[in-house]
Amino acid sequence: SIRISDPEKEKTKAITGSENISTDLDVKDLTLFPNFSNGKTGLSFNLDGRGTMKIKILNSDLKVVFSEDVSSFQGNYMKQIPLPQNGIYYITINQNSKWFIKKLIKN
Repeated sequence: SIRISDPEKEKTKAITGSENISTDLDVKDLTLFPNFSNGKTGLSFNLDGRGTMKIKILNSDLKVVFSEDVSSFQGNYMKQIPLPQNGIYYITINQNSKWFIKKLIKN
């Protein structure tokens, strides 16, 4: 299972490099679900705004385990991503200078 929560303030600062960033990117319908057939995790969400979107999945050491940039993105995003081990991960989505950051606990 995967639990989603808000990250600690110091983690947000470490991830973004700033204390004064806008974390109000309006990500709708964030869903994470295991795909047992390929061992990956399904990730989906919706963004109403248009612009280059950068998505990253970081491990507990804040090392990138998945990264993708999509230009002129708007709408529904769906991807199979590798989350190989149980533990803590962070998902970051950045678009138009706004951020969405969540802590994921996979167990």
